Amino acid sequence: MTDRPRTAPQLHLFVNLAQKAKASQVSTVSSLWVANNAIDGGKNFSTLSTTCAATTWEYLPWLKVDLQAVYQVSTATVTYREDSFPDKIKSVTVNFGSSLDFDGYSNPKCTVTTTDKTSSTVTYSCGNHNLALKRNASQSSNYGFWTAERAVDGSRTGPKLWSVCSSTANQSNPWWRVDLGDVYRVSRVVITNINNSFADRINGAQIHIGNSLENNGSSNPICAVISGIPAGVSATFLCCFMEGRYVNLFIPGDSKMLTLCEVEVYVEGPCWKQSLVKLKLDSSFSLSEVRLLTQLESALAQRGLSDVTLHWTQLPKQEVMRKEAAPGIRLGLVTGPLLLWS
Repeated sequence: MTDRPRTAPQLHLFVNLAQKAKASQVSTVSSLWVANNAIDGGKNFSTLSTTCAATTWEYLPWLKVDLQAVYQVSTATVTYREDSFPDKIKSVTVNFGSSLDFDGYSNPKCTVTTTDKTSSTVTYSCGNHNLALKRNASQSSNYGFWTAERAVDGSRTGPKLWSVCSSTANQSNPWWRVDLGDVYRVSRVVITNINNSFADRINGAQIHIGNSLENNGSSNPICAVISGIPAGVSATFLCCFMEGRYVNLFIPGDSKMLTLCEVEVYVEGPCWKQSLVKLKLDSSFSLSEVRLLTQLESALAQRGLSDVTLHWTQLPKQEVMRKEAAPGIRLGLVTGPLLLWS
């Protein structure tokens, strides 16, 4: 009997990037309470002046940490003075990104994940966090037990459909909405459809993102229109960092029911758009797959589209034809589907 191959243990290493960074703040209450005190690794409150940073009274006070490079940050942990917690930090937000616009405030916001409200240390999630989870949700009407909050309870499937899905009654122009609690730049929305014969109820639903409650949020800009989602499937819709507090789903028309098993909202990750292009080229030159892609990338760059990745979904086929008017000259007909990411 041979031993089964053993799986190598996985090591998850978490590093405090802030300790090797540079800190600054809008103002300093005294020469002792400088910004770098907040990233020195010290949490000894018996010597507050040497371990804490503090600004003077400001309309919009801020402290900024420059990590000196671009990183994928999962969490940010902030320790506040115990004598100022929690009243003085209720409006504190942690923003993470590469922009210095508005002193960094225009960057995406991290979300509070700490549940212990008595602690002076608060953890913010800056990574793959579903902003809609357990948030306040509402809808135009309720179909029995299928209330709006069922779509943000964290359960995509379950033995009892009414325990994990939301649904409006049969009505005109049904809608569903979640309040994210703050304004975020949404990169994608994930919709999980019901896993039964009513999966086509989602067809034609519009995803709106914005800050207005006019028309129950349906007047906000549209991220996507759902043509259809197979039963029980979770589909992702890219919103390319549309800014807003409310995510709203709306189906225009009479005698409609809007049924959702889960709605997830994320701010992280790149925003890619893909396009499938089918090419058919006539050429008297030898066109290799690599050369053709290089020429296409060059042509797109001349038109200002430099951040584009091209690759074949299927290698092109070449048909050789003899030109009757000029014997000896051959035309290469190159055809094939091409995938563009931008």
